[in-house]
Amino acid sequence: MSLAEWSVKNRVGANIIMVAILVAGLYVGLGALKRDLFPDVTVNFIVVTTLDRETNVPEDVEKRITIPLEDEIASVQGIKRIVSNSEDNFSNIFLELEPGIKDIDPILNEIRQEVSKAIAELPPSAEQPVVENFEIPLPLCTFGFTFAEGIDRESVRPALERLRRLLRAVPGVADILVDGLDRREVWVELDPFRLEASGLSFNEIVDAVRRKNVNVSGGRIESIGGEQVVRVLGEIAAGSELADLPVRADDSGTIRLSDLANIRTTSERPRTRGRVNLQPGVTFTLVKKKGADVIATVQAAKELVAAEESRLPPGVEVTVLTDATKYVQTRINTVLQSGLQAVTIITALLMLFLSWQLALLIGLGLVVSVAGCFLVLYATGATINLLSLFGMIMALGMVVDDALVIGENVYRHFERGKSAVAAAIDGTGEVIWPVLGSVATTVAAFLPLMLAEGVIGQFLVVVPIVVISALVFSLVQAFLILPSHLADTLRPARTQAQAAADFESARGWRKLTSWLSLVYTDVRATADAALRSVIDIYLHLLQMAIRWRYATVGGFILILVAMGAIVSIGAVRFQLFDVDWADQIFVKVELHPNASLNQTEDAVARLERAIVDRLPEADLRGLSTRVGARFDETNQFLEYASNVAMIIVDIDEQNPDCRRPSRIVYDLTMLLAEMPEFVVAEVKENGGGPPVGRAVNIEVQGESFAQILAAATEFERRLSEVPGVFNV
Repeated sequence: MSLAEWSVKNRVGANIIMVAILVAGLYVGLGALKRDLFPDVTVNFIVVTTLDRETNVPEDVEKRITIPLEDEIASVQGIKRIVSNSEDNFSNIFLELEPGIKDIDPILNEIRQEVSKAIAELPPSAEQPVVENFEIPLPLCTFGFTFAEGIDRESVRPALERLRRLLRAVPGVADILVDGLDRREVWVELDPFRLEASGLSFNEIVDAVRRKNVNVSGGRIESIGGEQVVRVLGEIAAGSELADLPVRADDSGTIRLSDLANIRTTSERPRTRGRVNLQPGVTFTLVKKKGADVIATVQAAKELVAAEESRLPPGVEVTVLTDATKYVQTRINTVLQSGLQAVTIITALLMLFLSWQLALLIGLGLVVSVAGCFLVLYATGATINLLSLFGMIMALGMVVDDALVIGENVYRHFERGKSAVAAAIDGTGEVIWPVLGSVATTVAAFLPLMLAEGVIGQFLVVVPIVVISALVFSLVQAFLILPSHLADTLRPARTQAQAAADFESARGWRKLTSWLSLVYTDVRATADAALRSVIDIYLHLLQMAIRWRYATVGGFILILVAMGAIVSIGAVRFQLFDVDWADQIFVKVELHPNASLNQTEDAVARLERAIVDRLPEADLRGLSTRVGARFDETNQFLEYASNVAMIIVDIDEQNPDCRRPSRIVYDLTMLLAEMPEFVVAEVKENGGGPPVGRAVNIEVQGESFAQILAAATEFERRLSEVPGVFNV
């Protein structure tokens, strides 16, 4: 028994299959599937972070911490590259693993063992190195907080700290990057003269403060009320708690810490600062947790901030600076519109040239294929994101082909006088292998994308998954469901004379339906006449091509050779992601190495003002700035230093008067050329896509930093002279 025969003879079973796919697929697609900006990508990176609060010179951090760790880690097999960054009090070592490694846990454990061996060589003040798998931070949205003139930032700190903790608890939020809100510290400034007069040493003061600042678990005890946890709570919350701390008590009296030092509660030395729309402020950037629904997460965060805004002190203004979800929602709407347009156009064309029953059945097959895509995405753990939506848009025009071929062939058999059942069985069986072969060739074209490795492979794999699953479910619909529906719905086409007679004899509301049937019959007759004219022209051209077959084949070969030559000589540019679209532009700047955080912020403030003055109002939605931190060239890792900064220029791409991002980038590049205080400056579009580096990346290594700098400067000069090269 063939598939078509089974479908026709088991119509209930065919309908059950269709309903199951539709109900399960649409339920999953409209509710269970999570929505994301891009697919989750796992990078083979491991980061080793070490904090030493007493070693605050980058050269010392590199010599005493980074190099000993690198020496031990270098012996681990599977590491492709080691990149380290040493700065004040911090050592960061990034380990890039070989691309073929799927399970990084064994290497992660081995690296931890090697790091443990190096601990004995580290300074005593260094904390335990943290070894962890690196995840690319994917910002969801950024909230900016600015303060009216006269508001003390310390007075706002408790409310912002509380809001930060609440946002961190929102499902889907992995972390919050905070700029402009430094941690609180208690400073004890000893008076050397009073300390000497007391006869106490510096270490005795340190030991006394350390004994006071404790939070130790004392275990558990059994009591009448049950098991109780015993803890020694002594953590210092404010400087006033240290004022009465006894440092020494004897017969001569008690010496308290306030007798020897000035104590004040302040904030730590800022590592970064935030700026919001030209004003100093605080920014909270929410980072997505892997597998989270971005729309639901951002919506929950916005609702939380709106509810808590009334608790903030007067004069604190909250602004949503960036929001990644608007692009996801836009793409979802695009797919819905494209799908609706595709169904409408395909149905209209089929109604013109075949029958309205067949047109509706083929349109139904499109919905079945999309529902099947949702099921496969859910089963594979994928999400509705820009790439999966792109795959659906791409598949919309493919999935109707097999149903169209089968439906047209069945209709041809029916027009020749066969019954609907016989036409459905014979018409489907006649073209089942050609249809299967056609779909197989399309599947074969997309299969290589599923075998791609690395970050690009993880990024693009969802596209072939969506396209192939849509094609497979279109075959299920065409072979198992469509024949039974055709056997039930095929009816002889009405002639114009029959439609006119029905219209004349109709009465009441049947007059309207008869008129619509008459109009439809007339339109179909006109379309058939036009189609016959097109077929006549095609047959004439086909006869000429067969008569001059050698010239025809030779001409197409010449065209193929010419196309190959055009590509080989470089007349057609190659660019993997050739789109002039961006939602943000990153302006990364660097001052001279000795610049302080205050100097960097002053220079960045001037640059912000220049950007606002240079760009038209239609281009700009807002500015948010991180002083003391910036993304590296891949936009994966954050680099910290007092002389670096990054301005995020949020483009108003939904404004029809907004210029193309490439033009804005050009204007910003020219603007930076007019500001010599920035020794390094880069303007880069952030239009989405996988995390990739620059088109060409050159690394210079050596023993002498002066020689490295000289060589890098010469490279920069020569590369800048190459046509087409910019942002060196």
